[in-house]
Amino acid sequence: MNKKKKDRSSSKKIWFTKVRGSYLPATRNGWLTYIPYIAYMVFSYIVGIKEIKQPWVIILFILPNWISAFAVITLVAQKKS
Repeated sequence: MNKKKKDRSSSKKIWFTKVRGSYLPATRNGWLTYIPYIAYMVFSYIVGIKEIKQPWVIILFILPNWISAFAVITLVAQKKS
């Protein structure tokens, strides 16, 4: 009776593969997940360079943004791998 019931773990698609402590996209969905991440990194870099005049303030603006973005993309990759 339950032969038609699919096992969810076997049908799960892996979006990322773990390579030396980091995650690389393995499918199209994995690559599409990186688009907003890269766009945010570029946006925060442009805002930091154009709007802030002092170099140390630029670093204090960009660094926390990039660290938090890296943490979010790593968590997403861990959940989808």
